Amino acid sequence: MKVTEDTPARLTLTDRPWLFAGALVAAGVVALTSLLSSPGSFDTGERVVILVIGVTALYIAWRGFPFQRFVFDRATGTFTHRIDRLVGNRVTRLPLARIERAAILNLREDRNRMERLVLVLAEGEHPLDWGYSSFSRAPVEKAINDWLGASGRRKV
Repeated sequence: MKVTEDTPARLTLTDRPWLFAGALVAAGVVALTSLLSSPGSFDTGERVVILVIGVTALYIAWRGFPFQRFVFDRATGTFTHRIDRLVGNRVTRLPLARIERAAILNLREDRNRMERLVLVLAEGEHPLDWGYSSFSRAPVEKAINDWLGASGRRKV
């Protein structure tokens, strides 16, 4: 996730996980292509395994690594979260007035620290990440809070 526009009127963030999504799509396409291009080379059990691997890789790429765009717009007074996938998109809009600040949720497993970026609302949280990641979200959190004029930083 990175800041692509930061002006007093607008803050835009994009999240385009090309590497992970691309690797999964490539794995899925290779598996399905090998299955379709040489149908007599595999017995039934092998065909089922290859089909499951190919379809699962494509599903994970589609579900887990969408292209996302986050726009904080003072002119309209809205926050827009757009999720784009190959087969459609979803748009969520929130009034800027409902957003208190951005925060990082921490999760520790053994010695690994994982983070997830969320917007803190009076009624709960709006996640900006699909899950926890080992990549630091602190620069993006700071950019959002600076733009919103939010003070303080809460780590959960």
